[in-house]
Amino acid sequence: MAESIRNIQFVCPKHAPVPNPELGKKPREFFVGKFCKLTFKVRSGRKTLYEHMWVRRTDLAGGSKVKLIGELNNHPIIPEIAARWRIGDTRVFTPKDIIEVLNDLDNN
Repeated sequence: MAESIRNIQFVCPKHAPVPNPELGKKPREFFVGKFCKLTFKVRSGRKTLYEHMWVRRTDLAGGSKVKLIGELNNHPIIPEIAARWRIGDTRVFTPKDIIEVLNDLDNN
């Protein structure tokens, strides 16, 4: 379920989505199989760029009480990220990193 092209847009840092503190309080098990929107930061020269992408939570990070493992579910659009990351790549994150959660990207 790749991200809908209708939901891809540039957002200035002042208006960019931020992690939801309520989601940071949820137990790791709450996120099993769900899609989590995260922010990824990359340096490009003197600029810091941010890309918001969906990650499907697939596992718990072993030996950690807070870390989650997920797979990227959409193509990055920032060239510095797109050159290295693909749909299905694994990312590690915590509930405190999550902006939004959906059960299904098509039907919410």
